[in-house]
Amino acid sequence: MTALQSTLTGHGFGMTASTIYSGYAVAEITLDEQVSLMGYGFRAPGYDAVHEPLMMRGLALELGEGPVAVLLSLDLCVIPRELARRFREEIAEELETEVSRVMLVTTHTHSGPYPEETWMLESVLPQAKDVAKRAAGLTYPVSLWTREAPCGLGYNRRVKDADGRIQHCWNPQEYPDLIPELSPDPTCSLLEFRQVNGSRRTLIWNLGIHPVVLGKTCRVLSGDYPGVANRLLQEKQIDPLFVMGASGEVHPWVATQEDPDQASAMGEAAAAFVRILSQGGRPVGWAEGDALQSVAESVAFGENELDLCVWKLGELYIVGVPVELFAELGAAIREQLKAPVILATLTNGWHQYWPTEQAHYEGGYEIDAEPEGFRVGDGERLLAEVLRLAKSLS
Repeated sequence: MTALQSTLTGHGFGMTASTIYSGYAVAEITLDEQVSLMGYGFRAPGYDAVHEPLMMRGLALELGEGPVAVLLSLDLCVIPRELARRFREEIAEELETEVSRVMLVTTHTHSGPYPEETWMLESVLPQAKDVAKRAAGLTYPVSLWTREAPCGLGYNRRVKDADGRIQHCWNPQEYPDLIPELSPDPTCSLLEFRQVNGSRRTLIWNLGIHPVVLGKTCRVLSGDYPGVANRLLQEKQIDPLFVMGASGEVHPWVATQEDPDQASAMGEAAAAFVRILSQGGRPVGWAEGDALQSVAESVAFGENELDLCVWKLGELYIVGVPVELFAELGAAIREQLKAPVILATLTNGWHQYWPTEQAHYEGGYEIDAEPEGFRVGDGERLLAEVLRLAKSLS
């Protein structure tokens, strides 16, 4: 087990040691027309049109003279671990910071391109460095606000039939005999950075709902509902950054559609909920002398090695895990930390589905899609490791 741990410290200039600075930058991802879409079991090569531009959004954080921390969110389905490591290492070198201070998140859109290595390294990596540098190059003092609340835009696609067997409700309109329940963790979490000496607002938001409004027969590029919501938030002078919550078994109520315009309703609803919820934000708790802290470890789970990362800003945690985590485990992280949490799955790589022990025994699609070498109980072991890392930060 290896560890990278760092603490960002404050300085003077009339600010307290707890003053946070943030910066934001965005760019459209340059695409090769031959790049194929990823997200379903089969897709014909290429795509037909760009319905919603795919974006890369970056947030830089620092405390005074301390090294910068950067969170990048890309409208891609996944990034393999080795590519994510290459990105994080080169971005950290570019910004003269530590790898533990770089989080690389994908929004998990199922209408985004396959992360082909040559394209990613030749096109996307230079853009990622540029976005990170621009975000870090124009930071300003901010206050931090947070809020979380249940948001019923998603449902548990795993439904037990009369015999107790798991069936999958991929789309309520096509499976009317299956009556799904709400997500085990319907929480929408927000972290807002409000400019102290101006009107800029940057907002990290997350939902644990698969971005699968668009289905496998829809052949357009799209950020799905997070892409629509981010565009609408930007139009309201909010700089948005979406991170995927624990969505392993959760679908939106309108799912797997062929019509690309179907993403609009879900995106509009998500953006409206986020804007309303932000009005009820409360300040993030800080103690005098608090610092932005980060810890990153590569942790072995049998044959699988996961790159985990946790940041702490005052009382609030940002938790990054590189898996499609089941919602029940996401809820347990928040419950056991007893603090505000921004949970970012699909972060710093991708290691397929990580279910609960009970779900593993129940079987189903997600269990068939577990990574090779997954052991019963690894989901709960991951929970324990995340809690250990979080609690290691004072």
